[in-house]
Amino acid sequence: MFKANDKTCLILFSAFTNHRGVRFMKLNGNNSGNRIRGNGNVIGSGNVVQTLTQEHHHHHKTNNSTDPNKGDDVIGAAVGLFIVAVGVGWLYVKNAEWVYHYIKLASLVAGLPSLITLAYLLINRSDEVRGTVAALYGVLLSSCVFGLAMYGQTMLDPRIIELSQQSSTPIQFWNGLNSYGHNIVVGCMVGAIFVGVAAIFALFMGVFIALYAFGDGDTEGNGFLRLVNPFRPVRGGIISGFALAFGWFFESGYALQIFSSFSGQAA
Repeated sequence: MFKANDKTCLILFSAFTNHRGVRFMKLNGNNSGNRIRGNGNVIGSGNVVQTLTQEHHHHHKTNNSTDPNKGDDVIGAAVGLFIVAVGVGWLYVKNAEWVYHYIKLASLVAGLPSLITLAYLLINRSDEVRGTVAALYGVLLSSCVFGLAMYGQTMLDPRIIELSQQSSTPIQFWNGLNSYGHNIVVGCMVGAIFVGVAAIFALFMGVFIALYAFGDGDTEGNGFLRLVNPFRPVRGGIISGFALAFGWFFESGYALQIFSSFSGQAA
């Protein structure tokens, strides 16, 4: 005989076994109903693993997607710089006569303080060897600036200047040149920049030499002398000399020739 508690236990046991049997059938796919959809979305453990895998791949792809964006930014910046460089080159060639006119004028202005100082020291202070050498060096620098300005102007082919004046856009001008014409434009333009920098440093160096010579080397009481002190011959003169060397290196075409040979070997 079963007591009430025993009957209750039997009823609970039967319900539990029937429930596990139904669930066992569902896990083994014996239920043909609509609960099993796709690749087993109802299965918990497999679904969790699959979800984690999908999330992992999703984040992996998201992290990699940042690299192409950075690459696009770099390409866009490079294209922008190229367009700006072509535009500057077109304006430079189109106005080459004025460019070299002002560089030659700057060389004359830059050499004037050094020339005056040199004459003053030779006449009144012939024993001042250091100042005389510095003033002579300033005159030499300004002369080299003038000479390289003339050299760069002759290296620029008149046909290139004519093409720049006939072209309505920088791209039209650039496409009208061959590789040799590209090298001439780039070399002369970069060379003109270096020569212009040399003229600026030679000018301020000449001002320093003049103030130093006429002020008897009083660097404490002369505010203008302290202002141009960074351009004294041991700094400004050396920088101006290197700028002239690089200017000739580009105007002569040797710089781009060496670069082309190295790029050809690397390719």
